[in-house]
Amino acid sequence: MTRPVSIRGFTLVEIVIAIGVISVAALALVGLLSVGLDAAREAKEETACGLVARYVYSDLETDAISAEDPSASVVSPFNPASLSSGFSKRYYFTQDGIFLGNALPATPDATRPPFFLADAAIASPPGALAAGVANQGVSPKELRAVALSIKWPVLAGTGTVSATARTSDFSFLIGKVFYRKSVEGDR
Repeated sequence: MTRPVSIRGFTLVEIVIAIGVISVAALALVGLLSVGLDAAREAKEETACGLVARYVYSDLETDAISAEDPSASVVSPFNPASLSSGFSKRYYFTQDGIFLGNALPATPDATRPPFFLADAAIASPPGALAAGVANQGVSPKELRAVALSIKWPVLAGTGTVSATARTSDFSFLIGKVFYRKSVEGDR
């Protein structure tokens, strides 16, 4: 005589519980996907913000190098007349960090709307810093302190920042003396 073979399978309750567990895990993964996409977008914006800051630094450094003429007609961070009235520069950039100009165009390009607004305020270095560089043989007249504020997103039509704008602030020094030393050697 042969014994009957028992076939054992899953019950309906076990299958429903397994589907429930898989559904909860899938929903958690979908929720994490949006967090990951937000983090990637923020990382892209922060990277572009760094590129914007580097561009502004290079532009102001170029102004410093080309500012050898101290006449009042030269608009430069190293012209005493410019500095006494407060020297500042504004820059507009796309979302990818591409420079658009120092002012919004009259007819904006819809394919490259402004996204970043950078304002650079240039001043003489603070007293303690000026004294410190003077001790190193650098004339404080040849250094400028820059406070750079980058805001985004910019409203495309007006060029102003949105109510929920994010801001990154930078500060650095620019100077003519570094260029002269590299070209003319130490004095």
